[in-house]
Amino acid sequence: MSSKSLARRAERCGLAAGYHDIAGHWTAVGEDSLERLLQALGPTPEWSAPEPVSDAACYLPPGLGSGQKAWAISVQLYGLRSDRNWGIGDFGDLAELAVRAGQAGAAAVLLSPVHALFGARPAHCSPYSPSSRLFLNPLYINVSAVAELEYSATARRFIDQPDFQQRLAALRLASRVDYPAVAALKMPVLRMLFGEFMDRCAGRSNERFADFSAFREQAGQALEDFALFEALDRRLLSTHPGGWRCWPDCYRDRDPGALRDFRARYPNEVLFPMYLQWLASEQLGSAQDQALAAGMSIGLIADLALGSDPGGAEVWRDRELVALDAEIGAPPDAFAAEGQAWGLPPWRPQVLAERGFRPWRDLLDAAMSGVGGLRIDHVIGLERQFWVPRGLTGQDGAYLAYPRAQLLAILAECSRRQQCLVIGEDLGTVPEDFSQRLAEAAVLSTRVLRFERYPDGLFRRPQTYPELACVCAGTHDLPTLAEWLEPGAAAETGDAHDKPSATDERQLLQAALVDAGTAPRTDSLEDRIDAVHRFLAATPCRLVMVQLEDILAEREPANRPGTGPEQPNWQRKYSLAVDALPTLPAWQRTVDVFRQAGRTRPD
Repeated sequence: MSSKSLARRAERCGLAAGYHDIAGHWTAVGEDSLERLLQALGPTPEWSAPEPVSDAACYLPPGLGSGQKAWAISVQLYGLRSDRNWGIGDFGDLAELAVRAGQAGAAAVLLSPVHALFGARPAHCSPYSPSSRLFLNPLYINVSAVAELEYSATARRFIDQPDFQQRLAALRLASRVDYPAVAALKMPVLRMLFGEFMDRCAGRSNERFADFSAFREQAGQALEDFALFEALDRRLLSTHPGGWRCWPDCYRDRDPGALRDFRARYPNEVLFPMYLQWLASEQLGSAQDQALAAGMSIGLIADLALGSDPGGAEVWRDRELVALDAEIGAPPDAFAAEGQAWGLPPWRPQVLAERGFRPWRDLLDAAMSGVGGLRIDHVIGLERQFWVPRGLTGQDGAYLAYPRAQLLAILAECSRRQQCLVIGEDLGTVPEDFSQRLAEAAVLSTRVLRFERYPDGLFRRPQTYPELACVCAGTHDLPTLAEWLEPGAAAETGDAHDKPSATDERQLLQAALVDAGTAPRTDSLEDRIDAVHRFLAATPCRLVMVQLEDILAEREPANRPGTGPEQPNWQRKYSLAVDALPTLPAWQRTVDVFRQAGRTRPD
């Protein structure tokens, strides 16, 4: 095919033949890359989406909808400490944090993604590369709150063993989450509790089994498939460690007879993951109920990852929907000269349209269940996604158009039906007028202080921020405030963000704080962090998001992008236990900042 023919075919499919770099220069993609992307898109690339069913806006809680302003706390759930968890933050810790934050006047707690990872491979811990976004991570189950523990003498004796208690104490004290060690403690006990449940409840007429059956029925075939994947992955791990793509053909290709035989041969292996999902769903819902009872107007805000791991249950279940030969990524920019490829296979838009966008609706319904808000990672993907041929770099990628109007309409429909606030993470290379489209759909834009600049590099004044937005000092992928504000701190931790201009940047921030009337009262780190929070509180944005790392003045971020095993990404724990937070002077100062700014509900 000639170059012109290839470019015309790509254009008809909505695939741009290149990208604009950070300076706005157009870079064409090579013919080989373009051809590979067209092959990844699939055999029916020419499509047109139906007209959207509605252009209504997303749900806004009564307070935010009427113009009130609030504040919230963002946390990495795994990093929460307590003297009763099992070495990883759990839904019990989350409920306690939500209650304490609600009592302090916060409207919400934003979670790191709690999607299901890989039960058989607990070392795979990135919450943004899940096995399935339709289900929850069972490592977050609070074992002490499982009803069956009361009746299982076997499980209680197992837990009370001195060796078990020693291992448990060590995991609680550790500075990082040891996921395999946590799983090695939790899963045997949860299996015992599952056995107790089956012995006492299975097939009998009692309320608990009826609740489990109702959960299974509501979750439907998606739960059956996920549980089957989990059972197969665990059973085949020793002989086929490469995941489902290396499984025997009958399992890899989902042969109905082979899957039926496996279910019949290992019925409890398939039921066990369903039991775990039921427990996790119950406990997440309970944490939301407790958050609202504590006075929060929103409660929990879940985080929806952009995609799922190509070796996970979500992709295994529906390979037609995804383009396995491509990865979602980003073009070259100031942070990544070669662009980025994130390893996540994108959804093929023509398949999505052919199915009436049912997969998108199902994903939203699952993500909004049991919470009061949803943050959508890389929400720009509703309009276009940057596709990279698998194995290449962002320099070889191109943008593919997505049916924004239809996807936003369904988002609004699900949001209103579930009464769920929506926050869009619209950072990076944003299409023209996209943030305005979000505002029209009542999706809160994300505004990060570090990136909000005038063309000359000065920080924008607080009054110039938009109203319908969630403003924050940083994100899980950026240095914490302590690392950013403390001279030399970033250099000590080897942060790639701390470039020679870092001192100038701090001086610019100081000037912005002075200009806004929120300057620190002293040169202490604590005062400078409080000053940044006062600056955020002075914006007209409906919601201010404060990272727990910043309240605690911690220097280590949750994730350092572009690093590997040398960095404990998604493993760092907070320095203070949840129940000790209200006694911390920094906690009370943060609460006072937002109370004085009128962002706390009246007593």
